[in-house]
Amino acid sequence: MRLKSLEIQGFKTFPDKTKLSFEQGITAVVGPNGSGKSNISDAIRWVLGEQSPKSLRCSKMEDVVFNGTDKRKKLGYAEVSLNIENKDRVLAFDGDEVSITRRYYRSGESEYLINKAQVRLKDINELFMDTGLGRDGYSMIGQGKIDSIVSSKGEDRREIFEEAAGISRYRYRKTDAERKLKSTEENLLRLRDIVTELEERVGPLKRQSEKAQEFLKYSEEKRGLEIALWLLTLDKSQAALKTQDEKIAIAHAQYDDAEKMLEQIQKESEEIYLKNGQLAVKSDEVRHLISELDALISDMRSQLSVSKNDILHNEENIKRVENEIQNAQQNSQLISTQIAEKNEKIAELDAKIIKKQKEYTALSEKLNVINLDTGKSGDKLQQLTSELSMLTTKSADARVIDMTAESSISDLEERIESLTTANKDGITRVHELEEISEEYTTNLTNLREEITSITNSIQGLELKLQSKAHKRDSYKAESDRLLLDSKEHIRKINFLENLERNLEGFSKSVKVVVNASKSGRLKGVCGPVSRVISVPQKYGVAIETALGAAMQNIVT
Repeated sequence: MRLKSLEIQGFKTFPDKTKLSFEQGITAVVGPNGSGKSNISDAIRWVLGEQSPKSLRCSKMEDVVFNGTDKRKKLGYAEVSLNIENKDRVLAFDGDEVSITRRYYRSGESEYLINKAQVRLKDINELFMDTGLGRDGYSMIGQGKIDSIVSSKGEDRREIFEEAAGISRYRYRKTDAERKLKSTEENLLRLRDIVTELEERVGPLKRQSEKAQEFLKYSEEKRGLEIALWLLTLDKSQAALKTQDEKIAIAHAQYDDAEKMLEQIQKESEEIYLKNGQLAVKSDEVRHLISELDALISDMRSQLSVSKNDILHNEENIKRVENEIQNAQQNSQLISTQIAEKNEKIAELDAKIIKKQKEYTALSEKLNVINLDTGKSGDKLQQLTSELSMLTTKSADARVIDMTAESSISDLEERIESLTTANKDGITRVHELEEISEEYTTNLTNLREEITSITNSIQGLELKLQSKAHKRDSYKAESDRLLLDSKEHIRKINFLENLERNLEGFSKSVKVVVNASKSGRLKGVCGPVSRVISVPQKYGVAIETALGAAMQNIVT
């Protein structure tokens, strides 16, 4: 076994790919302080699996990647390959040459390869056990290493001696076997606990097993029924899907019709707005007319109330006049009786007067005859004269009473006639006012019904307008959403096309080669591996993981 060469790229101070060949004999690396001599030994230690950044003189593993300078950009990964000649088969590997490669990306991902085949770190450690080249081997001794070996404890020196004696592999296997045995004992202990617990559950489990068998039997039967049900459901679903497809086609047609209706609705909404304004004007006019009619009706009701009060007053006057007429009639009857009695008395008095006149004439004649005897006849004449005056006075009083009674009767009759005429006029006026009130009430009812109808029409138009506006808004929102989705898809497509066109994700060297090929400055370039091969979508992640950085390799 012999170390042939060391290839370094991107590791610490080696940004460019550098190959160090080790010929037969001793190879010495000479240079001033800070020239990077120790980075070569760090690279060998690192490729052999060193995991401690301090052992590599770093604060973190990311520091092993070239971090750039003022004139050069930093790299994205570090790679070291160690080539060993294995003709004597010291290494347990079937091959005359063994190439160990370690690659570390700045993102934190790490890869280990043996002859370009990806392996685990454990495989590399097992490969170099008992050869002295392992991570803990004695082949690499740096500054102060001998002093630390001499002054270290016996347990620490024992590892070096075991590595030199070739038993570290077996010690590692022993440790691994002991660890597995310990784990197995712990598993056995857990299994005993589980078995003890399960033994207590054997009886119930047996009964449950019987039930489970019955369950499986019924489950199988249920499965057959479910399959039949599913087949029936599938048939129904296919029919339903066909129906839904038809409905979707109808919905698309309806959507097209809805767009046309939306335009029509917009026109109708404008017309409705105009009609709504006209109806609002008419409604104001109707409200104004209603207010005028209400005022007129209020006046009519006031007049009607006044007329009713007049009627009531006239009825009371009529009743009072009727009572007076009745009283007057009674009085007239009484007066008529009295007149008759007075007439009888007058007639008697007239008869007496005539008789007395005759007697007066006779007496006058006698007086004339016996004028001579005045002394005797003077007293008697005076007596007769006084009686005649008294009778004349009574006759005049009777005539005055008769004339007064006749005048009172005629006045009462005229008053009764005037009151009857006024009553008839009041009743006629009441009927006229009632007819006017009924006409106004009918007109008011008709106007209110017309207002209600117009209000309902306005509300119906408003509801229809709201429904149309809601549909218009929903259609507009759907249209805006579809427009935004289409714009978003177009934006994503443009973005992905730009990424594809600009070779986003590829290194600068790959971009330069591909762009030169497109411009015709390079020929025979097929493109990067990721654009040349194509795999099914379900294997995409697996292929991407397997290829790793090789996806950017140029195919020519």
